[in-house]
Amino acid sequence: MPPWGSRARCWVVITVRTSVRGRQRRADRDGRYDRESQEFARLVNLCDAVFAIAMTLLAFKVEAPEGLSTGGDLAPVVPQVLAFLLSFGIVANFWWHHHHLLARVGRIESGFVALNLGLLGAVALVPFPTELIGHHPVEPVTALVYLALMLVITVLIVGIVHRAERAGLWRSEVKEAERRELYVGWVTMVGVIVLAMLVAVVWPLVGLALLLLTGPADHLARRAATRGSRKPRGGPRHSGGTTGL
Repeated sequence: MPPWGSRARCWVVITVRTSVRGRQRRADRDGRYDRESQEFARLVNLCDAVFAIAMTLLAFKVEAPEGLSTGGDLAPVVPQVLAFLLSFGIVANFWWHHHHLLARVGRIESGFVALNLGLLGAVALVPFPTELIGHHPVEPVTALVYLALMLVITVLIVGIVHRAERAGLWRSEVKEAERRELYVGWVTMVGVIVLAMLVAVVWPLVGLALLLLTGPADHLARRAATRGSRKPRGGPRHSGGTTGL
């Protein structure tokens, strides 16, 4: 017969495995998985992979000209390079915000996952309109297609934030000031993109250039929301700061 020490170790191992399996079965029934689960890690890895692949594919949309002999032969490539830089910066900004969003989430569920899959599908499409504006930068229809996709991505991220709020998926309680700052920032970005679409109907290049204002507008809107939530002098102060979402 094995010694009592070996029996005790076997009992501990069996108890731990049973407990883990029980938690996994409860998670399967509830449709929620915490940060330590394999399902959460798979979602994070999938998101990072799709963002990385989309950003890499943008470079393949820059086509080298044939018969290159002088510097002037590079002129057709300039719009493609500018389109690449614009899309790379925007997708990188989306990834940064999404990265911080997932860092604030403590668990996931089916609705949250579905919205993230929709976001990844939209991000995977970014190389297509990027190629369009690289070859036809002054056509209103190409600018509108590009801006419409950026609007869809932004709205989906707002939907993800709202789902996390409604389903109680945050790791810790989100204060009212942080919540206001978060929504004000994203709604401001939606407003800037809608304005860019209206301008692009007449001036496509100006409409695309307005996308560069989404970052500063988001930052200023968040700062204004933070200042507005501070208590008057003499009362308890709220420590402001960006949520990173």
